[in-house]
Amino acid sequence: LLQSKDYDAARRLFARILEREPRNRNVRALYHVAYGQTLLARELAVEAQTQFEVALKHDPECWYAKPQKVTRARRVSLFKRILGR
Repeated sequence: LLQSKDYDAARRLFARILEREPRNRNVRALYHVAYGQTLLARELAVEAQTQFEVALKHDPECWYAKPQKVTRARRVSLFKRILGR
């Protein structure tokens, strides 16, 4: 589901798995990746970055989270939009 970019469906699936296996750190990381992608689609880059960082805390080897890190340039552009500069 992550590869097909259906992030809301992926998040719901991971949430159901976590209900049965709450200690599964890999699935928990993927849940945060899916949520971060949803936030990126809504142009909430800072909140998305937080989700990707949480995913990496749960699973430092999560290759879905590593390339999805929001770059510093995106953060600056968000500040520019907020401040109107």
